[in-house]
Amino acid sequence: MAKVPPTYIGIDVSKARFDMASSPCRTMKSFLNDRSGTDELVKYLCAVKPVLIVLEASGGIERALVRALVAAELPVAVANPPQVRDFAKATGKLAKTDALDAQTLARFAEAVRPALRLLPNEMTLELRALVGRRRQIIEILTAEKNRLSRASRRVQTRIQAHIDCLNRNWSATTRTSTKRSIKVLSGVSNKIFSRVCLVSDTLLVVPFWLNCLSWVV
Repeated sequence: MAKVPPTYIGIDVSKARFDMASSPCRTMKSFLNDRSGTDELVKYLCAVKPVLIVLEASGGIERALVRALVAAELPVAVANPPQVRDFAKATGKLAKTDALDAQTLARFAEAVRPALRLLPNEMTLELRALVGRRRQIIEILTAEKNRLSRASRRVQTRIQAHIDCLNRNWSATTRTSTKRSIKVLSGVSNKIFSRVCLVSDTLLVVPFWLNCLSWVV
């Protein structure tokens, strides 16, 4: 009886659909990028039992699919676009279509075998969202403070009221972020380092990997 070769999957993610290719058998399939399409793709891959699934980081539109794949205990990795482009160039496969991209990712999975993606827990995801929101508030505060000195007196009153509101929001978000950071750290292995970041007057403890990882699932 012939031995079935291991299957490697590449998925090109766009806003409209998922284009999937396999290697070495070169199966091609396409699924809608919505909840039903995601469920259908995950069901198909669970039946195929691939050795590795590779997606390319695509500005965040791949995150929902990655979460679904990891939740289904499928082996998935997210590759950096420059690494995939270098691989495509080296193999002479630079044609830019979604189907060819999926084929390139499948061959990349087979040849390079990048590290698997781990799924952050809900608390870690919440912390990331809080830290991102805090960064947004700081950017708005900076813009409003720059406008304050140039505005008329009547407009200054309105801008100052907005600044006061943003400062309260900033303080509340920072306090919540700090609490979530401590909870996340309390559940992290001792092998994972953390660092202490002094953010203005507030000491915010953030896991080292939270800032360094290029993925945000």
